[in-house]
Amino acid sequence: MYLELLVDHHTSIHSLLKHLSAFTSASILAANAEEASRAVSRLAGLLTVHLAAEDKFLYPSLARSKDEHIRTTAARFDEEMGHLASTFLSYKEAWMTPTKIRQNPAACLDATKEVLAALQERLGREDAQLYPLLQDKKTTASPAPISQDRRGDAAVFVPKRRFTERCLICILS
Repeated sequence: MYLELLVDHHTSIHSLLKHLSAFTSASILAANAEEASRAVSRLAGLLTVHLAAEDKFLYPSLARSKDEHIRTTAARFDEEMGHLASTFLSYKEAWMTPTKIRQNPAACLDATKEVLAALQERLGREDAQLYPLLQDKKTTASPAPISQDRRGDAAVFVPKRRFTERCLICILS
């Protein structure tokens, strides 16, 4: 189900945030610039998918919900936290390489703390306030149609866009 996928994303994002928050000083960050850069890169990949799913599909769909509480909660969250994708993009562009981190680790640390706090706030509010509303509205849906993309020996299963939209309709109905 689509909601479970978003919850799984939150779990993975929390793990990456915890990893990045372990760099507690500028000197530790500078000494571990490659590792920090990889963590920012992994977070960027996951957030790109996750925030796009929420900002382009979930929140607009919730804004059309028949349930007024869901509509108003989604509108408030979108207004208060909808800017996060662009905020994170700026952060990523500024600090994704080890060289940039080493050039000014103190500024990177400050920016990291700021963006991590914003991400933790959004995830926490969605987990505590928004997703439970959707869980209550969930109906049974058919399994996700998938397309298979072979890369080497591993198969990567990618949900089709129509399923994403259909799941949102199921949640909101």
